[in-house]
Amino acid sequence: MQTSSKLKPPSQALPLPATPRLLTPVSGAAVDAHAVTFEWESAGARTYVLELARDASFDTVLCRLPAGKSTSVTVYDVFHKTDTTYYWRVESLGAHGVPIKSETESFLASPYALVVATEERQRPGPARGSAGAVRSDATRRPAPRLSEETQHSRLLAPDQRPTPSQEEATMTPHRTGATSMREALTAVILMIVSFILTLAYLFSAAVGI
Repeated sequence: MQTSSKLKPPSQALPLPATPRLLTPVSGAAVDAHAVTFEWESAGARTYVLELARDASFDTVLCRLPAGKSTSVTVYDVFHKTDTTYYWRVESLGAHGVPIKSETESFLASPYALVVATEERQRPGPARGSAGAVRSDATRRPAPRLSEETQHSRLLAPDQRPTPSQEEATMTPHRTGATSMREALTAVILMIVSFILTLAYLFSAAVGI
């Protein structure tokens, strides 16, 4: 009696995802410590996990953040120790469930990175496609207003600029005219007061008669 054996189809190997390539931040770049965006290239994985650590060997892991199929994650208020270098990498998980880790990159969490980047974008230069953030004008102090004489003096060559004595001589007529006007006004007031006092005296004398 012969028995027939059923042949089982060979098991199909599950595809492995590629190793994720990290895009930003890389090479110790300074980033705003309050909000850091991590980006990497798609590796064809079912899900990704972002790992953050204090050391390159990941002995002190800050957190592991599942990202789903997204290739970008923004982390808020995690890096409380500013001016410190942190490290990150990404795990890609496929159908087989075995994680494939990317290379490790570093960045500097700095509280001043956003301000510096904003000032760089505000400097005059060739037009760019993306507009940067604009700082508030409330902290800017208005420039002092210069007189016409001062502006004219700055436009002259050094040898043509008036000396301090010349500037004082130029301002003397204005001061003299103002003094003369005050003296004339004082004299008029004194004359009016004297006239009123004279009238009062005559009136009182007439009433007494």
